[in-house]
Amino acid sequence: MNAAAVPVREGGMTPRVAPWRAGSAGPRTEPPGGGLHSPRAGDKIKVETMSKRILLVDDALFMRTTLRKILEGAQYEIAGEAENGQDAVEKYRSLKPDLVLMDITMPVMDGLEAARTIRSEDPNATIVMCTALGQQNLVVEALKAGARDYIVKPFEPSRVLEGVGKALAA
Repeated sequence: MNAAAVPVREGGMTPRVAPWRAGSAGPRTEPPGGGLHSPRAGDKIKVETMSKRILLVDDALFMRTTLRKILEGAQYEIAGEAENGQDAVEKYRSLKPDLVLMDITMPVMDGLEAARTIRSEDPNATIVMCTALGQQNLVVEALKAGARDYIVKPFEPSRVLEGVGKALAA
């Protein structure tokens, strides 16, 4: 079929025409595996979502940098960073992130107190705490303070993404 023979739909839209796979009869209006076809059984549907904004809180710059690389690699947006709990509370108020990923042990104000403060001001705040291996007693306190999950240092990228994903989905 030449270009002059392609019918034009109302509004000036021209249908895309692609041949059927070998052995089929006639053209179809969507290319195989793409276009505007209805999903078929077994098709994987990719849903585009807006980037979730995360506030990173840790007194160690290298930890914030590590988390930033993991999360940005998974298409999360880093809304901001804080190096202590007091700064985290102030940044939470101004940035309103979707999630706070926060260390427990920090100077000025620790992560437990910061989590309590944030949750008292915003009961719907989503917080995931980070703790060093062997601080399991602090994990219980973090969950009581309102954290949705916790991640143990040193970080495994898959565990960071799992914890963040589950917390945001809850």
